[in-house]
Amino acid sequence: MSKIDPEAFSDVSVFQSVDVDSGGTFGIDAFGLFVNDTLITNSDDLEYQRKSKRLNVRFVFIQTKRSSSIDSGDVLKFSTAVKDVFNEELQLPESDDLARVRELIREVFLPENSRLFGGVKPRCELYFVTTASKSEDAFLPSLLREQEKSLSDSVDEIGDTSVTLIGADYLIDTYSEIENRYDVDIVFDKNVPCERIEGVEQAFIGYLTAGEFLKLITSKDGELRRNIFYENVRDFQGEENSVNTEISETLSVPEMLDKFILLNNGVTIVAKKFLNLRANEYQISDYHIVNGCQTSNMIFKHKANFDQEISIRVPVKIIHTNSNDLISKIVRSTNRQTPVPDEAFASLEKFHKRLQDYYKTFSSTASEALFYERRSKEFANTESRVERTRIINLHQQIRSFASVILGEPHLIQTRNPVTILRNQKESMFQDGHHYSTYYLSSLLLFLFFRLEEKGDLDGRYEISRYWICWIARMLAFNRIDIGPLNSKRLDQECERIIQEVSNEDYLKKLFEKACHIYEAAKDSYIKENGRKRNGELVKTREFRDEVKALMMKRAYINKK
Repeated sequence: MSKIDPEAFSDVSVFQSVDVDSGGTFGIDAFGLFVNDTLITNSDDLEYQRKSKRLNVRFVFIQTKRSSSIDSGDVLKFSTAVKDVFNEELQLPESDDLARVRELIREVFLPENSRLFGGVKPRCELYFVTTASKSEDAFLPSLLREQEKSLSDSVDEIGDTSVTLIGADYLIDTYSEIENRYDVDIVFDKNVPCERIEGVEQAFIGYLTAGEFLKLITSKDGELRRNIFYENVRDFQGEENSVNTEISETLSVPEMLDKFILLNNGVTIVAKKFLNLRANEYQISDYHIVNGCQTSNMIFKHKANFDQEISIRVPVKIIHTNSNDLISKIVRSTNRQTPVPDEAFASLEKFHKRLQDYYKTFSSTASEALFYERRSKEFANTESRVERTRIINLHQQIRSFASVILGEPHLIQTRNPVTILRNQKESMFQDGHHYSTYYLSSLLLFLFFRLEEKGDLDGRYEISRYWICWIARMLAFNRIDIGPLNSKRLDQECERIIQEVSNEDYLKKLFEKACHIYEAAKDSYIKENGRKRNGELVKTREFRDEVKALMMKRAYINKK
């Protein structure tokens, strides 16, 4: 899934969103809905993608086995289970996991969404994963093709289908790909080195042939390396986009290919490792294309047009630097040349640099170290590798701050982080805000998962984690509203609570009480409004008001 959307699991809690086997779901372990190559977990994510006026839909189902052999019977169970998901007439009992999957699928096919398919039906991709190196079953290939046809014939709403076997080699190679742990050797003979630039190891301006450029953007299995694009700024806008249509026209006409270098603004590549091997050969590692996502995607889509006789030359800038500040400036300046929403640049602002410094400084003496990641995979290839659960990116920070500090936990399951930021922009990341509030909100979420992992917190509360942490925050502060975010008193209180939750006994009691209050509010709400699934309850503003009322009514906190 990370090969489709490299940022899909930047928030570790997303694993629970795609896991559909928590209740023993027959034949399926994971499901991901991808629209325009972005993982969709709620209706607001889908609404956000609708703004592009195109919906390229992929349904991804995964079944995993630890065995080193492939059982054709298990493959049949897998494909049968997927057919059942699309079968609205199915009378079998349904798990909460599958109910959520069906709900997302139904939403995709609503008229207002399906009209944006552009005449292309959604793809359905099945991945059967084992640790096998190679299958000895001669009948397996024909079985896979048969199941692809059977699935396509039984579900009218889907178009292309594929059933793919994934083995050990693919898993190892893919892990390296998504972590940017690979080296690419290119011939870069047409370049001009730049003179000394402060903060830059070396920089070159020149061009690459199509073949050499494709080495940079194509993985071992022939797929596009999506992780090399700085997704938080601008994703691929589709072939129907006016600029991309023009690029496509140039790449489709043989007589125009040699003019591509004159018609294109070029690609900017930032690398943390760039080594001259010999003569005109270079090795590039840990790199990102910070400008040129559209160009790269269109070249990849038209790669069949290029051969040894007829090729294109791609104008490139390659900047070798380890300065994150400089990389942020390059990202901002190169992407300002065409319209990009302001919120896409949020993590590059001075506030976020200061927030990152605060995390680093405060964590050096804290019982639990957390790290704020302003740029995608900023800590992925550092010498002292940082545990993924300790890395907080922009989207995680938006979610934790909006729920725990601003008291809006119901927004997290229904709103995309970009939407939350846009609607709450006057309430977060403002000059004068104390960084301790942001750190505390992330810390409480981190501690929630740690307690759950140790068995001190019931796993059923995971879907309610933002609510539990919000309630814990109110209990710790003894009030509902946290108060002015630029208050010195608040800063001192936050730092006091950060110290208090390092005490294991205090922490467990705090979260136990938060869970008790959550259950009491849930019972009260259901009694008044009728039963709702937990997944629906956590999206409800009225339930938030119920929690507040109960806390004041039972004097859990001051009435402030």
